[in-house]
Amino acid sequence: METLLPEPKPYDGNCHCGGFKFTVKMPSTPYHTCDCSVCQKKGVIGMWPIEDKDITIHQGNGTLTEYQFGRKYLTHLFCPKCGSSIMGRTNKGETKNGINLRMLKNFHEYYEANKHDNPPVNFAAVEPQYKAPPFPSHPDADNLQPDQKIYNGNCHCGAVAYAVKTKPLEEQKIMSCNCSLCSRNGDLWIYPPKAAVIIQGAENLTDYKFLSEDSLHSFCKICGVSVCVKVKDGEEDPVMPINVRTMDGIDISTLTLQEYDGAKNDPKYEV
Repeated sequence: METLLPEPKPYDGNCHCGGFKFTVKMPSTPYHTCDCSVCQKKGVIGMWPIEDKDITIHQGNGTLTEYQFGRKYLTHLFCPKCGSSIMGRTNKGETKNGINLRMLKNFHEYYEANKHDNPPVNFAAVEPQYKAPPFPSHPDADNLQPDQKIYNGNCHCGAVAYAVKTKPLEEQKIMSCNCSLCSRNGDLWIYPPKAAVIIQGAENLTDYKFLSEDSLHSFCKICGVSVCVKVKDGEEDPVMPINVRTMDGIDISTLTLQEYDGAKNDPKYEV
């Protein structure tokens, strides 16, 4: 007896700034997570494959930045203004698309309704082994206190890299925020002092204002990975939030996450 797939339903989505808007038709079936190097840094939760005919672009067609790596089997597409990672599409053979479900307007409801414990799709095994770029040295590396460590990290393409001095991650609560921007990026934050962060390639960061003129969410203009938040000078104890997903050699599943209801700060978010 033939197994019938769930009837596809339309879901509306957009990047955070609203420059790109779309509707996708897809069945309400378990989503995919992927262990490839770029999806891990972007926290992508995907649905794959989706036909071209099932995606309707309402605004922003042709405006997304393209990024490829490795075998260049996929082109990753992100908004150049806000950094939202929208989708990926194949470059070889019949075109197939993958949508980042974090872009859906009702993402949280969809995610909860389809939550599962399936392992990630093992795309890390098919890409060339990912190599991190050279990291900047930290001036305090040889003079650390017992409760301090140096962590290195980078965007995916390597145009931006950093070194940060902070408490061991296993001794911290890593903030997972549900605001409209952080939930789209899958950001996970720590809050080291600004002086403890050394950034290499800062000229390759694009800054995006959201909620506050004094806090700029910064992502790599080449690959779209969310790296840090630039807090403008003038604060009494300035910090530079760092996205833990970008850290080298970190197993996020071993860390303690603290849920933060940032959505209460942007209840009128509409695009």
